[in-house]
Amino acid sequence: MFSGVASKNAWLKSGISEGGMTVVFGFLRELKEAWAEGIAEAKEELAQEAAMEGMAKSSLAMRLNEKFESLPPEEIFSVLLGSPLREIFVDDASRAKKDDRKPYYSFSMEIPDDKSEEMAGYLKRDFDVDGRSTLRENFSEAEGAVYTYIAMLVLNLEKLPEDVAVSLQELSLASEEEWPVKLGALKSIFKPLLEGKDLSPCKPPLALWMARLSYMTTVSVALGYITKPTAYTWLGDIVRLGFPLFDSWQDYAESYTRGEKEDGTNNALGRAIIEKKVVWLLNDAGSPWSLYPWPKELPEDFQGKKP
Repeated sequence: MFSGVASKNAWLKSGISEGGMTVVFGFLRELKEAWAEGIAEAKEELAQEAAMEGMAKSSLAMRLNEKFESLPPEEIFSVLLGSPLREIFVDDASRAKKDDRKPYYSFSMEIPDDKSEEMAGYLKRDFDVDGRSTLRENFSEAEGAVYTYIAMLVLNLEKLPEDVAVSLQELSLASEEEWPVKLGALKSIFKPLLEGKDLSPCKPPLALWMARLSYMTTVSVALGYITKPTAYTWLGDIVRLGFPLFDSWQDYAESYTRGEKEDGTNNALGRAIIEKKVVWLLNDAGSPWSLYPWPKELPEDFQGKKP
């Protein structure tokens, strides 16, 4: 490879013979070939891993699409009522588009495995719910407050009737076993008062708490705090009370966003995030509300008795 006396002398002075030089270059050539083979093998392994990952994604997409088709209407509607909150954290539409599948987790009470810990943290942070007992306590308090507010608004009351005040106090002190009975007693007082009354002024608080309670209960199902039948029955009364007042997701959304502003418990940043998500739900062709219009009638299996 080297010619000329100068080149030869340079190698001799360095202490390497011509034979040694041949060995060195042979070794480098073998090293280069081994490196090239290693690169080729690595590329092949990456290609195989990518193919396996693609097959796994395709298989998962098929399973989720099959499960999507079998979702019952009461589950879908329960979840979609809470979409303004749920979609902030789940946002399955973008995942589904990337994986070429239907947005199963935007319609099902299930949540992706990699979201479970995060969702549990948000539920605890935002609603102080970390299990069945805290869900029951917060659900009871919220539902009792909603019924009370509605009654006072519709009946133009400045203070609570004595029987309502007593019933609310008993409800706040009730054990888990007593709670269904006490809540039923409170509602039995309210129902005659509200019967035949125009509830349209109550649309904002009803939409607000339909959304919040739906979000709380459906995520609690995913986290194993309660069962699906329990979620349906706990939600039943307030959903049946509010459902006839709305005729579209647009109508529901307008009342919900107004309810958020009037409620005042969420800060300006929180409301802005929610309002942005509501705009997406109403206007994006791939959003859950676009894919599933507001039902003309409440799903038949939406039961209302407390378990």
